[in-house]
Amino acid sequence: MKKRHYSLSIHITSLFLVLTTLVGIVLIAISYHHSQELLAVSAKELSNENSRKLESTFKVRAGPILTTLDFMALNAVVKGREPPVKAKRFLASTNLIFERNQGLVALFYGNEHGEFIMLRPLHDESSRQRFEAPPDARMMINFTKAEGLNEFHFLDHDYKRVGYKKTNDNKFDPRIRPWYINAQADGEIRLTEPYFFYFLKTNGVTLSRRSTDGQEVVAADFTLASLSDQIAELSPSKTTQVALFDTQFRLLAQHQTQIDLEQDAESIQQAVKESLFEPILNRHSTQTLYEVIERGGKSWSVTLTPVWLNEHVRLLLAEAVPQEELLGDLLSMRNRQITVAVTMLAISFATVWLVATKLATPLQNLVQLTDNIARFDFKKTRYPKSLIREVSNLTESIELMEHTLHDLLRLLRETASNKDFSVLAKTITHQSYLVTRAETIVLFSVQEENDNHFEIIANHAIIPFKIDINEFLKETAWLEKDLRQGEIVHLNRSDNSLNRYIDIVYNSDIYFFPLLNRESQLVGVLLLGYERAITQEQSDKHAFLKELLSFAEIAKENIHQMQQQKDMMNAFIELIASAIDTKSPYTGSHCQRVPELTQMLTNVAHKDKGYFPQFSMSEEQWEELKLAAWLHDCGKVTTPEYVIDKATKLETIYDRIHEVRMRFELLKVQAESDYWQGLYKGGNEADLKATLQDTQHALDEEFQFIADCNIGSEQMDEDVITEGS
Repeated sequence: MKKRHYSLSIHITSLFLVLTTLVGIVLIAISYHHSQELLAVSAKELSNENSRKLESTFKVRAGPILTTLDFMALNAVVKGREPPVKAKRFLASTNLIFERNQGLVALFYGNEHGEFIMLRPLHDESSRQRFEAPPDARMMINFTKAEGLNEFHFLDHDYKRVGYKKTNDNKFDPRIRPWYINAQADGEIRLTEPYFFYFLKTNGVTLSRRSTDGQEVVAADFTLASLSDQIAELSPSKTTQVALFDTQFRLLAQHQTQIDLEQDAESIQQAVKESLFEPILNRHSTQTLYEVIERGGKSWSVTLTPVWLNEHVRLLLAEAVPQEELLGDLLSMRNRQITVAVTMLAISFATVWLVATKLATPLQNLVQLTDNIARFDFKKTRYPKSLIREVSNLTESIELMEHTLHDLLRLLRETASNKDFSVLAKTITHQSYLVTRAETIVLFSVQEENDNHFEIIANHAIIPFKIDINEFLKETAWLEKDLRQGEIVHLNRSDNSLNRYIDIVYNSDIYFFPLLNRESQLVGVLLLGYERAITQEQSDKHAFLKELLSFAEIAKENIHQMQQQKDMMNAFIELIASAIDTKSPYTGSHCQRVPELTQMLTNVAHKDKGYFPQFSMSEEQWEELKLAAWLHDCGKVTTPEYVIDKATKLETIYDRIHEVRMRFELLKVQAESDYWQGLYKGGNEADLKATLQDTQHALDEEFQFIADCNIGSEQMDEDVITEGS
């Protein structure tokens, strides 16, 4: 669809009206939307955010403990292979974990026999007094059995025992505790519901898991003190009240609720019922609950949000926020709306100004670009488009003129430097399309081995040309004659020459442009076909196209001559290599095989993207590699004959294997001399004779092996190599 163009005043007026209307719609939508939802959403979002903070705090603090339990489940001490009192490395690791995790108050494990071992840090005086430990004790190990045994081991900072206590009054059985029962054979770490730690006077949870063989259960006591500390940071104001409950709505922590956690449980529950959290008590939901309560002349927004410690254990976070504080956000939103309105109006005026400037910019650019053309400075830049009809038409005309001149100069440079006519041919057909907009453009070139046969070298046809050009030229001798004289031949669909091909000709007009070399020989034909009758504007471009093709003629001849020179040089190099191979028949056509092997190895490296992902070679590098492979042995031309023509590996002017043979014969004579000397000294004749024969036989075999190696072969059997080694 053709794009319509409008005047500059219509564009600016329409744009300003659209932007002003958009500003009004946006402001009305923002005001209506936020006035309806902000009050409830603000309270719920605040509660959800605080819930996520508590969950994140628990996961951060409990993360190292999970790793510790996995470590203990695989430890030899837990398996009972080593007493924990003597396992100093285990104790040192445990003590380091206690020091770096303040919420971890005890590590323990039990087995199916009712045996229970607990490790507890004694870092302060109060904990030592609580368990009646010696002053220098830093860790306590408690070992119990279901039958009644109860042992306490107190260790100092060097993990030496500084105290011991033993009784038979134990009534604790780990097998009936929730942390033991919850531990399943799947190895997952599970949490108990929050409960009150008697010795520490605080709330916490127990994490436990079963060992890999299922015989033991390891666990850790973790206080919720970190969550209690986090609650104090969740309050957005000085009047906001925050409380943390378990699923039974027992109060675990609070902030600004005026509930004393030091009093008994019944008093705490009564205080909770009288607090602002009364509407959400004993209510359960996986989503945030929202209620409004009037208390003390104020309206309070009360929310209840679940805090998931894991998929089985959750806490409940309750928050009470005065609604007047939430309404403060609405007032802030009103101010923001005013600011947004003013800002958008300013942006609208700025946008209108920028758009008007942008519409005028193409005119300014056209002035500058026409100056560049006058200075013969062609950059082929992408001209800025305009919606104004007059400016758009003028821009397209100047752009086409500059691009045409730029392409002409670029083609001149490519003509002088191009080494591959097929690449240049694609450029010629593409430029021919840009100039003429013909639907069929085909460039034919004469084959070098057959001067009378044309082949397609570049095809830029939207409408195909299905006539065989060689057969067509034979049938219309006058056409080939006119082309050889450098004339442009025009045929239309109704010409007699095309009657035979009327069923496969889809063009209204066909033009043949000849390509002649310096000797005026026909070396190529450019075919242009138009779907409809050619226009006067297209016909005027043919003169420019003919000049364009004259550069292609020169380029083709230059490239052909350069290729002939390369072929002559390659033939001369191959002749030298053949002469070298002929000079030494023992090399087995070595100079002929090296180029082939080099090309094979390079192709393998080029295709291997695993070891050589960045390896590639240009056409020039391939030529250099091929030339180097053929010339690698050119130094043999001046090498002495006795060095090149070697029938064996030790041969120079003569075969030096005879020198080696003489040394072996000397060793055999020495062995015979040793035999006679032995007889003279009274030795056993039979033994000496056997030694002599064995020595001479071994020397003969070793010499035979060396002689085989000396033969001028490039390979040896694996059996011979193994025997020689």
